[in-house]
Amino acid sequence: MEITTAYLKEAFNKYNEEIFGDTLPMPNLRVSNAKRRLGSMSYRMQKTWRKTHRSFTITVSNYYDIPQSLIEDTLIHEMIHYEIAYKNLKDTSAHGTLFRQRMEEINRKYHRDITISKRMMDYAPRQDDPTETFLVLAIELN
Repeated sequence: MEITTAYLKEAFNKYNEEIFGDTLPMPNLRVSNAKRRLGSMSYRMQKTWRKTHRSFTITVSNYYDIPQSLIEDTLIHEMIHYEIAYKNLKDTSAHGTLFRQRMEEINRKYHRDITISKRMMDYAPRQDDPTETFLVLAIELN
């Protein structure tokens, strides 16, 4: 399945409502071509005169040809990180006790298969569209 930011936005809204009780504001959503990670969540803090603004970004890789369920599980995995950071919850590490409890709760309640990591050896890189058209130009200099 081809991942687009429009798809990520639609899926984020769905799972935010179903799983997270509509408590998470829409973060920046990005699609990458990363080979080593299916997803990531990052945030930036900007301090202005009297306020601190936090900007969150969830990124999902489109490098591998993976089933929709794995894309969804990856997004939800990153949404757990987002929930912990957005709500300023303290965890023991990036995939600490709080993260794992939330992951297991979601897997149990919503019949998901969210994991800490996935071995990507079972998935092939996405193939370029063979019907793609290219314009080739040649210039002869005298």
